[in-house]
Amino acid sequence: MQDQNKEQVEQRIKIFGELLSSIHTVFLTAYDTNFGMVSSTAPHPDIVTAFLGLGSHPQFVDDMQEVINQEVDEWVQDHSAPIVFSNSLGMVWMSEVTFEGANIERVYVLGPVFLDDYSVYHIKEELEKYKLSVPIRHIFMNYIKEIPVLSLNRFYEYGIMLHHCLTGHQISVSDFLYERTDSSAPVQETLRNFHGTYAAEQEILQLVREGNMDYKEVLDKYISVGNVGNMSDGQFLRQEKNVVIMFTTLVSRAAISGGLPSETAYDLCDTYIRRTEETQDLGSLTLLNREMFHDFVVRVHRQKINARNISPQIAKACDYICLHLNEKVDIHFLAQYLGYSDYYFSNKFKQEVGMTVRDFVMEQKVEKAKSMLCNTTDSILEISVALGYGSQSYFGEVFRKFTGMTPVEYRNKH
Repeated sequence: MQDQNKEQVEQRIKIFGELLSSIHTVFLTAYDTNFGMVSSTAPHPDIVTAFLGLGSHPQFVDDMQEVINQEVDEWVQDHSAPIVFSNSLGMVWMSEVTFEGANIERVYVLGPVFLDDYSVYHIKEELEKYKLSVPIRHIFMNYIKEIPVLSLNRFYEYGIMLHHCLTGHQISVSDFLYERTDSSAPVQETLRNFHGTYAAEQEILQLVREGNMDYKEVLDKYISVGNVGNMSDGQFLRQEKNVVIMFTTLVSRAAISGGLPSETAYDLCDTYIRRTEETQDLGSLTLLNREMFHDFVVRVHRQKINARNISPQIAKACDYICLHLNEKVDIHFLAQYLGYSDYYFSNKFKQEVGMTVRDFVMEQKVEKAKSMLCNTTDSILEISVALGYGSQSYFGEVFRKFTGMTPVEYRNKH
């Protein structure tokens, strides 16, 4: 890193740190490679550093250094990436490094924050395990009151900003790295304040019932205030999975209230819960959650539009097609599925839907592709395979026929 670039980075980091501490009292601390403090926006940086060790692995600094060393090649190749880590107190940090040539020069640590309302009882119990004096525990507990409770999405946004300040490059949430710090301490079940979660929840579930496509602002609001209490053993990836599973269940029931057939809603709910359990990082989990919500809203929206003009049999065929977009579904199969002849089914479908079965299948695949292009980081080839296309080029031709642009152009625009 040249001197001029180094000065520019330092100036951006200084402004970024000041803005953070003025908005959410989120502190930014810089360490050298031996974890000696270089600078901090925290009024009591020594307490911030002390919390890094409390409730973490016994040899926190050594472990963190090992993680950094393991990820150096990946960071250099990808212009670096933030790493998210937590401790048994429920605090979460984000860290990123800068390089001097091939060597690490600085370690920047953002936090701590809480991703959920914390249990004062649990934190006091954890602090007692470290045999700290009463005055020290009192100082720590007073400091904890200053630590903000943020949504995971907001914390990601700050990490993306930090990365841009350090490197000038753009990243997405799927680029984040995660270090899981196991805790042997059980999470205490306590009553929590929910900061308006119920009101936001009811507002967004109403949008599902309405099939209202103009949901983005309300969804962001729900994510920013949605604290549901601790439902895991202290691992925030497990916690977030539980939240997504709960949210998926609520959305599926709201979709049924909005007119989506219960069989379709239950099948879709099971599919997204299974995909949630298979997810291995929080970035992918966030994108999956948005994909799930969009999917349900679109289906309810379509159901309401077609409710007066489509018979239950044809609606059932439409839902079957939408649930099996990755499979080859032909007219003969659908006719047998409904107990019709091929000729009768084809005519009835076109008369009620306004297009042939083949065109409807292509249209729905394009709609699903739009969602995947906007809400996932899957490549064009991966999306074409997931939707059952024989080749990426054919997928591109179909997509362009319906949208007037290529998949890449659509992703860049939206």
